[in-house]
Amino acid sequence: MRNQEKRKLVFYVFKILVILSAIYFATYAWFVNYEQAEFGDLEISTNQANNVEIAINSPEQWDSNGNLVLEEGFKFNDEVTSNGVVFYKANAKQESGYPINFIPAVINEDYLEFKVFFKVDVSSGIFLEDTSIVYPAAGQNIENLIGSPNVVRVSASGNFSRDLIAGAVRVGVVENKLINGNWIPNDYANIVWAPNKGYEVREQNGQYFPYLNSERRQNYTYMDITSPDVFTETNVSNIKDNLNARFNDQSAYGDPMLTYVSIDPEEENNNIGSVTIRVWIEGNDRETISALKGGIFKIKLNFLALNKQFNETLLDVSVNKTTNQITGFTSAMEYSTNLGNTWNKNLYTTFDNNTTVFVRYSETQNYFASDYVVLNF
Repeated sequence: MRNQEKRKLVFYVFKILVILSAIYFATYAWFVNYEQAEFGDLEISTNQANNVEIAINSPEQWDSNGNLVLEEGFKFNDEVTSNGVVFYKANAKQESGYPINFIPAVINEDYLEFKVFFKVDVSSGIFLEDTSIVYPAAGQNIENLIGSPNVVRVSASGNFSRDLIAGAVRVGVVENKLINGNWIPNDYANIVWAPNKGYEVREQNGQYFPYLNSERRQNYTYMDITSPDVFTETNVSNIKDNLNARFNDQSAYGDPMLTYVSIDPEEENNNIGSVTIRVWIEGNDRETISALKGGIFKIKLNFLALNKQFNETLLDVSVNKTTNQITGFTSAMEYSTNLGNTWNKNLYTTFDNNTTVFVRYSETQNYFASDYVVLNF
């Protein structure tokens, strides 16, 4: 009997549907005009398979359905900038809208934050499934988005929907650790999801032209704030635009794990895990433009739980300064040149000088992808 037949792999899929169905954002990016934005309650519905249960904000009421009801009049006051952990908003702007200085953003006013808890009966790693989506409230039908009489919430700057602001949404997921009875978020994001990389609205000679499948490279940076008026545009770590984890294939395809839920009676958090989810409009995104003021978007988060082992084999790789290739790289490994957003397996790649490369063991049927090492060419 094969080894994979001896091991019992358990795969779960469960879903959280976050419907931001009445969010009227008035300003995005580093805009000139300022208005507050209001929307109604936020509804979360869940569906689950097997023995996975979830709870919202408190590990008490476990169910397959949950609701996060915000206070009446909840507002996203500002566009913000974030790496998924620290959040800032512009305190003053140039006439063009570009920030002059920053102040801390306010939780559940400038950005949304809530916790999700997972309970399993088999030790499992939790991932965002590839069926998760951030999408325009108008839908994904092109007739409702671009260039027809049926465009929903048409922009004042052209015949396209303001709901294309969905391209500027970020979803950060941070693992929580149980410390002295409290679930405390880590100081780094396991993943910052930047969906809809193909959405782009270009300005040309004072006119705006929308694209749904732009191939131009997106800007995945945020403002790293040293002091209120000292800031640097910095790459976001653990950024992902395409999610790959797939329930049907029973694989995470190397995507970042959000948390690992362990079955261990000796541990305080036995069979329960938790993450903090943060949602915001990223001011550094190219779609945070005035032409999209008043757009509405929706979010559906689907989570996947996989039972596999950790690959703790140490990587023995290094930079070959003669060939600018990776010494020790094998077919069991993969590399990334964009901070882990995408991974490749070409054994013979030659890297340019001043390139930072992540290297790790690839995911297999029985093992998760390993931790990565960093090589600098």
